[in-house]
Amino acid sequence: MTLNRCFAISAIAALLTGFAGTAGAASPISHYPSMRPVLTVPAQEELAAVTLDSRIWAASPGTPPDIRFADAQDIPIPHLLRKAAAQRLRTVRDNCRSSVDALQELPDNRIELTVTLDEKAPFATGLEFATPLQDFERQITVQGIDADGTTTVLVENALIYDYARFADVRRCTVPLPPNRYRRFAISIGNVTDEQQSPRRQISRTYEQGSEVRMIDEGTVTARPFRMDAVQLYAERQAESYRVEREEPIPLNAWRVRDMPAKKQTVIEIETHNEPVTGFTLQIADRNFTRRIRVEVPADSASGDTWRPVGSASLSRIAFRNLLHEQLRISFAEQRAPRFRLLIENQDNPPLDVTAAEAFGPVWQALYLAVPGQQARLNYGAAPPTPARYDTAAIERVAGSGFEPVPFSLGETVENPHYRQPGCSLTGLIGSRSFFIAAVVIMIAVMAAALVKATRRLA
Repeated sequence: MTLNRCFAISAIAALLTGFAGTAGAASPISHYPSMRPVLTVPAQEELAAVTLDSRIWAASPGTPPDIRFADAQDIPIPHLLRKAAAQRLRTVRDNCRSSVDALQELPDNRIELTVTLDEKAPFATGLEFATPLQDFERQITVQGIDADGTTTVLVENALIYDYARFADVRRCTVPLPPNRYRRFAISIGNVTDEQQSPRRQISRTYEQGSEVRMIDEGTVTARPFRMDAVQLYAERQAESYRVEREEPIPLNAWRVRDMPAKKQTVIEIETHNEPVTGFTLQIADRNFTRRIRVEVPADSASGDTWRPVGSASLSRIAFRNLLHEQLRISFAEQRAPRFRLLIENQDNPPLDVTAAEAFGPVWQALYLAVPGQQARLNYGAAPPTPARYDTAAIERVAGSGFEPVPFSLGETVENPHYRQPGCSLTGLIGSRSFFIAAVVIMIAVMAAALVKATRRLA
């Protein structure tokens, strides 16, 4: 091997070694263009909880998001991603042992029941009617009876109802205010109603081949309010349980389009790519029931096709003192920049949708903070590479009753150590810098060869 070739190979090897050394010296957080300081500096050991907000989700394409924590010396801080939970009390309903002592008919199409609680039963907080009837509406008045027979009105003209012909809306319970009565007088108004039969009888009279009279008759039947049971109950707060926290999610944009040809109302929603588990609509109309379907893009590349992720019934029944509404659509957690809600209007006029709100789980990053630690959160890497940390200690602390302490984040700043993923050794070999450096080395080798040849000729 000639001297010139040895020189060229040595120079290129030195160049590659220098590049490799530079790439190998990169910080573990150098591939994350954005960083946010953790503003909370603990005075003692804490189980820190940092909530992931819209900015982090919008810059994190992966699921779970690719984030990294590091201290002031760029030493990685292991973290655990999980959904935040809240403690809730469970409401338990216990049936109270009781007996119906009397039933009497009253004027104005009413009846009255006298119900007595068992001596050992808890005081009642409500009553429930068991009835097989559908499509009814009754007014209930409840009075408490003292030992001397004195009565006190507890509830007046409460409404129980079933509107099966309109929607799946039914309520057969009457809550009671706090009381210590053992006997109750329960009055039921409009105890017998009239029901129109769906079948009608039409009679026609003809004279000289022409119809001269038509009688359209329907059958109306009296229908008493049949009760299988009247049950007093008592509600109490039982043991607490943990549920996933849900919070409103800010939307990027939303708009409504009516499509008369398809008899649909389309609501298009743009998010910040946060996890979403449902939407709540605000609708100005009253007395409606409509089916609604939620869809997300089936192909993120084109966005022309959609796939369903959930459906529900929207309804609002507002009549006299009755108000029932269901304007929430829930589904399994989805993360998509766009959603489409389709309301099936059939032959009804379109609904006046005035607002749309999203809600979803609260994702947190937990880590074990040490006193005086100044940490920062790094995010935004592409392509994402989720961290693989030893999280056994974090899980053990979180499962031992230590409540996470919320740590707040500061504003986003650029990572001064940011280096694109292409700056690795493989990326450098095909880069412009490597080509220029290789050309310079080759020119130097050729110049050395010319100098040597000139000396030989001389």
